[in-house]
Amino acid sequence: MLLGLLFVLAMTRVYQINTVPTWYNGYTTSAFFLTVLLSGPLFAALLLRAGESRL
Repeated sequence: MLLGLLFVLAMTRVYQINTVPTWYNGYTTSAFFLTVLLSGPLFAALLLRAGESRL
């Protein structure tokens, strides 16, 4: 899990480059981590529900 968070942090650093002013702010980092916090549990719940279904 720690490696996953470090990967997301590294991706935010890639997106925060000086040539794109709209990405060079703190909102980029918060948007990435909020996406992880919101979509991670939803995707896990979807996979758990799909795993319980019998064909």
